[in-house]
Amino acid sequence: MKRGIIFAFLLLLSASALADVTMVYPAKETVKVGSSVQMGDVSRGETFDLAFSDNSGHGFPWAALSIGKPSLPPGWELVSVAVNDTSLVAKIRVPQSARPGSYVLSATLSNPEAGSSESVGALVTVKEGTLDVSFVRATSNIASVGDKVEYKAVVSNNSIAPETVRLSSNLPSNWFKEKTVELKPNTSQEVNLVVSPLASGNHNFSFSAYSVQKGTVVKSFSSELKVRPTLKGKLASMFSGFPFFTFTLLPFQLLDSYLSLLFY
Repeated sequence: MKRGIIFAFLLLLSASALADVTMVYPAKETVKVGSSVQMGDVSRGETFDLAFSDNSGHGFPWAALSIGKPSLPPGWELVSVAVNDTSLVAKIRVPQSARPGSYVLSATLSNPEAGSSESVGALVTVKEGTLDVSFVRATSNIASVGDKVEYKAVVSNNSIAPETVRLSSNLPSNWFKEKTVELKPNTSQEVNLVVSPLASGNHNFSFSAYSVQKGTVVKSFSSELKVRPTLKGKLASMFSGFPFFTFTLLPFQLLDSYLSLLFY
């Protein structure tokens, strides 16, 4: 009888020792041991973090984190595992060859000295289209030489991984300066793009948004600028042409510059 009571007590004690695991990133959630939690979406070529609290609930901290190799799909790489003051973080890279779909990664927290370990599943979905970029012209496309024409780009990262996006153009480098945007997971950012035309005429051009992680252009945007000449620009163009003009032609060149401003 006593043995039965002791056995039942030990069984109850062992059951109560199964504490929950606290995930702190990408989802802040308490996970039942042996169950899985939805992490979010990720794209090919990206690297994301899995982070857990070191609080075991048993009176000792978790000292180690491991990702079960059998649960890693082919080509996926465990880049690093870091033990910080209050958390344990695994960094995982998704290959460019990854196929769309959902994958469950097995994460095990342990403390060898306490002889304790617990495992949970992390459900990650690989999909396309987690990075979106939209362009819009904020000012008129009719400007004068030297004016500033503004565009806006909204870059949205719907992945659990950070993204780096380069916003470039086929315009001359002294008309537009390339910008690089660092996006945290599941965030958006508005970027001002300023074009400074330095020559008159009609100019067709485009912007491109390039994902460093994916290694591809994710969005392009075409536009046109109608640039009017200015007297300053005309005179600068004329004087930069010397010594191809003689001073006897100077009055005619000045008159031509003035008339071109009136009838452009």
